[in-house]
Amino acid sequence: MLQTERVSIAAVDGLLVSDRPSLTQQIGRYVQYSASKIDDVELKIERLRTLDIFALRDRWKQLYGHAAPHYMRHEFLLRAVAYQIQVEMFGGLSAQTKRRLRQIADELRKGKESDLFTSPKIKPGTKLIRSWKDETHIVTALEIGFEWKRKRFNSLSEIARKITGTRWNGLLFFGVKRRPSGNKNALKRTEAANA
Repeated sequence: MLQTERVSIAAVDGLLVSDRPSLTQQIGRYVQYSASKIDDVELKIERLRTLDIFALRDRWKQLYGHAAPHYMRHEFLLRAVAYQIQVEMFGGLSAQTKRRLRQIADELRKGKESDLFTSPKIKPGTKLIRSWKDETHIVTALEIGFEWKRKRFNSLSEIARKITGTRWNGLLFFGVKRRPSGNKNALKRTEAANA
């Protein structure tokens, strides 16, 4: 029997979880796996909880191809091995997700964590002007939220959706935040060559 379903997941304590544990834990994809394979993975992960640290280190070596660092504690080894079992069965993170995680780690190492998760601050009274289909739209930033056509909105995205009829990142739509340019690696190589 094959199960096909669009599922969403959450990472809790390092393990992928779903409110329906028999489902495959893939982020936003349609997947097909036999119920027996899914049950097999769940059983393998459950068995990990009974292993001591030496057995977990052996399992790590089988999965990763090298010895586990000696400083790793039992709980972390258990989670890392459980994750790798799921990766082998269901696939790992996308290249885009890996790039974003590396970017976050780099920013945190540089001490720029405040820049990572905050959107640009717009001072109250600032007017944002955007033309769309021959109509000019003026939005005023308030202490809390925004005003457009004498109505209050919680976000610029709400206003952008009203204007266009489709979902938009409001900061991008109003030009507060720029869309990332194409290939950043190519840009770095060009800058290095010109230096």
